[in-house]
Amino acid sequence: AAREFDYIITALLNPENCNSLAKLLEDFPEVPVVLDHCANISALDFPDSENLKTVLGLSQFKNLYAKLSFIVTGSGEEFPCRDMFDLTRKIIDSYSPGRCIWGSDFPTSLWIPKVTYQEHLAIFQEHLKLSNIEREMILGENALELWFSNE
Repeated sequence: AAREFDYIITALLNPENCNSLAKLLEDFPEVPVVLDHCANISALDFPDSENLKTVLGLSQFKNLYAKLSFIVTGSGEEFPCRDMFDLTRKIIDSYSPGRCIWGSDFPTSLWIPKVTYQEHLAIFQEHLKLSNIEREMILGENALELWFSNE
């Protein structure tokens, strides 16, 4: 089946601005939207801050994808940023692996200088303990389907 849309929205918001995003998602359920950096969530938001509740609450919208590009920036630790693992797992479970997308933050030397590109990728390849299927979906398949599929 052909896609019913010609565009994808990427939303870079802080949690306090997510009410307007919820309205957009509700009004345009056929338009895919990517929540960039998951609203800049951080380790301080785990286990149950209002910020995290907001991000998790948005998972009800099936056209919203969680871009998992917040681990390094949200962490108070050095590589591999373990203080973000439980929070990330909670987001993956809430959105499902089929609606989560890795964000490389390339060039890492500019955006996340405390890790290299290889270390950032290794967080998802090794340290988060994703299943093979989750890893394949999050690191590539979901993005390919979302941005490059003509079917």
